[in-house]
Amino acid sequence: MNQSNDNNKSTLASSGTADSISDTQLQKALEKIQLLEQQLNLKVAPKPISKPSPLLEPFAQLWQFRHFISSWVYRDLISRAVRSQHGLFWMIFSPLAMTGIYIVAFSSIMTGSIRGSTDPLIFPLSMTIAIAAWNLFSDLILRLMATFTANAALIKKLAFPRICLPASIILSAWVTKLITMLIIVALFALFGKLPSEHILWFPLLLFSMSSLAIGIGMILAIFTVFFRDLSHAIPIVLQSFFWVTPIVYPLDSLKSPLKDIIQFNPLVPIVESYRDIFVFHQNPNFMGLLYVFLVGLVFQAIAFYLFSKAQKEIVDVL
Repeated sequence: MNQSNDNNKSTLASSGTADSISDTQLQKALEKIQLLEQQLNLKVAPKPISKPSPLLEPFAQLWQFRHFISSWVYRDLISRAVRSQHGLFWMIFSPLAMTGIYIVAFSSIMTGSIRGSTDPLIFPLSMTIAIAAWNLFSDLILRLMATFTANAALIKKLAFPRICLPASIILSAWVTKLITMLIIVALFALFGKLPSEHILWFPLLLFSMSSLAIGIGMILAIFTVFFRDLSHAIPIVLQSFFWVTPIVYPLDSLKSPLKDIIQFNPLVPIVESYRDIFVFHQNPNFMGLLYVFLVGLVFQAIAFYLFSKAQKEIVDVL
């Protein structure tokens, strides 16, 4: 009997020791788990993302949404080509017909000279290239002006940087006008007026003019949201501005003080530079192009300031 009691006591003592040992091991295991969790949190903790400077942020957004922009440009070009049954044909035929009409009208029916040239083809060709430059400028302004109003549903439904919309419009206009310029160059070659190596300055002209058109167009896009009648008034203003730009007449034909006033028109260096590289085989007016670019930057800064102040109101009004 005593022996059995002793056995029971020894059994209870051993079980108590085992429980104490298991509790100790469990406590140590929990401490190790907590330590591992702390180390793991330190390793996988997200590093703070450094945001680009305000000046570089738009470019970072354009790069991030580059696929959205490319798809938008592709859709716009396709819609322009298939808008009518022979949309692509009219895109090619329109500049050809325009150039042919000017050549017939100004080389046969009417007479004109530019920069003292006696070649009957110089005047109609120089006017053709000047009108092509004007068309790019006016097309960019009118399409940028409708950036927000024409895409109101898209702006409300999708979250994306708003700068993607004007970027898509600009790229689409560039592609369309590059096609037009290639057709005009081919037509120039047909009449024996193939441009020289000075045509390589064309991207500089395109960049300078686009800088000016982007600044003006984006300011108008912001105001058009609040004043919808601007969409009817601006085409009239552009048509008036067309006639104070030496497009259908040479700048040299003007007399002072009218000539001195018109020279402040930022489109004058652009139009004259187009004539320089395409018709007269000369270098463009670099100082004039710099003036156009700087004026464009001023307008872009104004547009950026206005958009930053009225961004929420624009979405509400749309």
